[in-house]
Amino acid sequence: MPLMKKLVFLFLMFPVQLWAQSQQLKYDILMKDEKIGTMKVLKTTQKDHISYTIESNITVNKIVSMLVEYKSTAEFHRGKLIKSSNKQMINGKVQNDTRTTWDGNQYDVYTLTGRTKLKEKNIDYDVCMLYFDEPDARKKIYSDSYGKWISIKSYGNHQYDLLLPDSKRSSYTFNYGICSRVETEQMFSKITLLLTK
Repeated sequence: MPLMKKLVFLFLMFPVQLWAQSQQLKYDILMKDEKIGTMKVLKTTQKDHISYTIESNITVNKIVSMLVEYKSTAEFHRGKLIKSSNKQMINGKVQNDTRTTWDGNQYDVYTLTGRTKLKEKNIDYDVCMLYFDEPDARKKIYSDSYGKWISIKSYGNHQYDLLLPDSKRSSYTFNYGICSRVETEQMFSKITLLLTK
C-alpha cells in the first residue's frame, strides 16, 4: 500500500476520543451598567482528562486607575482534581497566588503565606466548573482561589449563592446548565458578569 494511503488509513482509524474537544464562554464584566472588562472561560475535554481556564481583565478609571488581571486553571483526571492554580494581580502586583496539587496521597495547597494539606482525598468539583456544570444539590465546592472548601446554597430557579470566607457572596444564575450571570462583590464595587457567547 502506498505511503499516502497508509497515512490516510491510520488517520481514519485513529480513535476520535483522543482529540481534544473545547467549549468556550465569554462574559462582559459590568460595574453599575458600565463595561469595565471581559472574561473568557475555556473547557477542554480529552478522553479522561478535563481542563478549565478562566482569564479576565478589568480596568477601572475612577479616583484611582486600577488594572485587575486574573487567571485560574484546573485539571481533572477521571473526575478528580489533579492540579489547579489561581493568580490575581492588581496594577502589576500579585494579590493572590494559590496552587493545589494532588501528590498521589494528599492535596498540597500553596499560597503566598505558606503550605497546607487537605484532609480530603477527592476533589471532584471546583469553582472553575461552575460556568459549565450547574452544581445542583451540592452543599460545598472547592475554591481554587482560597485553597479550601466553601459553602454553596441553592435558591431554586437555577440560582445559587457562593458563600466566601471573607463574608462576601457571589450569586450564579444558570440557563440550560450553563452559567449566564454572576453577581459578585469586589474590593471596589459590586460587579456583574453577563454571558455574551
